[in-house]
Amino acid sequence: MLAYFPTATNKTVDDLQMKEYRLFIEKAMNDLPARTSEIFKLCREEGKSYEEAAMLIGVSKHAIKNHMVAAMKKLNMIIEKKLDITLALLTCLAAIQQLFYFFATLR
Repeated sequence: MLAYFPTATNKTVDDLQMKEYRLFIEKAMNDLPARTSEIFKLCREEGKSYEEAAMLIGVSKHAIKNHMVAAMKKLNMIIEKKLDITLALLTCLAAIQQLFYFFATLR
């Protein structure tokens, strides 16, 4: 999930931004139910498929999907409430900033 957040061209600023983003995500994750947070981490942070997560936890693939939908809805709600911006817009802005950074490094 953090791969979508923007980075600065200055390493110190970049490190501070990443630390702030990580803290924000950790706090948002703490608002999720424990099982939902566990499943989200397996699928998004560890890259497990729904099938792999289902086998590890001992639930159906459908249950994993339901937890992931619930997690994304809750995280979207938290982001909208705390940042006053939608997750989709935040992701778009981050992608645009990464493009600017990429083109700046080509000079």
